[in-house]
Amino acid sequence: MKPILLLLFAATAACVGALLPLISRARSKRLLLNAVRRASSDAPDGIGISVLCSGVTDAAQIENLLSPEYSRYEVIVVLDARRHAAEFAALTARYRMIRVEWVCSGELEVSGVRALGRSRRRCFRRLVLVDRARDSEAGDFDAAASVATYDYLLPVRAGCFLLPGSVERLVAECRTTECHALVACITADNDPSRRLFESIGFRRVSHFEQVGRKFGRWLDVVDYELLL
Repeated sequence: MKPILLLLFAATAACVGALLPLISRARSKRLLLNAVRRASSDAPDGIGISVLCSGVTDAAQIENLLSPEYSRYEVIVVLDARRHAAEFAALTARYRMIRVEWVCSGELEVSGVRALGRSRRRCFRRLVLVDRARDSEAGDFDAAASVATYDYLLPVRAGCFLLPGSVERLVAECRTTECHALVACITADNDPSRRLFESIGFRRVSHFEQVGRKFGRWLDVVDYELLL
């Protein structure tokens, strides 16, 4: 039963890899950071993911976090440009950051922000770089959340990487157990998740109309099955 539950969750989060189990919705960004609950959407045209980075200075980690093929996705790195001058300059040059005006939303108490930049190059997923005097991890996350575009917030620390092929790895692990069949429930309009499960051998076995409710609307749900 445990592998099935894991696959059900993976079906809703396949586009962003193994870190998505950490994501919850919150009614305010502070509640999400402090208690990991639900939040309302700030994006005018849909749901997306804002990755919030504190203490992340490794260029390879940032490159990894920018890699998901997801239509609404951004990475917000909070970094002290005075303490990490070389790393800050390298990111600014690599992603051709444009300095923009920083306006505090008022939802969170934020201090120490010196500057805000957004990536110029379209070949990268959007990177937001916040120059902030380092005082605490919580302060960094508040600063990142205050400029986040999307309502799913994923706090990330140094050393956390996205894991490609997480669903495939899970299936391989299930094959070593007594599990006979795996079932994934996916909202019918989630084409990326459906393609992912179809690519590793899952077959659609059912379609239920308007049995799921999310983001204020009723959704069709399809079941995919893989016999091991």
